[in-house]
Amino acid sequence: MKPHFSRTFRVDKHIEACYTGGKVCIAEKDASRLFGWCNGDVAVSDLKTGRVLFTVTAGEDDNFTTFGVDSEGKVLVTAGQSQLLTSWELTDSGEEAWVWRARGLLYGVLSNYDCQ
Repeated sequence: MKPHFSRTFRVDKHIEACYTGGKVCIAEKDASRLFGWCNGDVAVSDLKTGRVLFTVTAGEDDNFTTFGVDSEGKVLVTAGQSQLLTSWELTDSGEEAWVWRARGLLYGVLSNYDCQ
């Protein structure tokens, strides 16, 4: 005998995918934003609502290798396989602020921005 359900439910709130494995950071100042790997990009999510605010993408020919966030949660720094070190202003749109091309490994450069 099949169970008969007499009720249907509607979706009240939907939480988007904001993490698919790897590094995760939470801004220290107010702990309201979560930064995490999401399909090779860095997704910035609001912890109160669970909504992805915006996603910072590396571009078609590049992949991020690491990222870091300052303690205020205002600057995101990413390093990519293309040897680009990029600083992002964390407004609601995630605008690119500065880009530097490296001549060697970038991983150690992000130690000041690394999440604890």
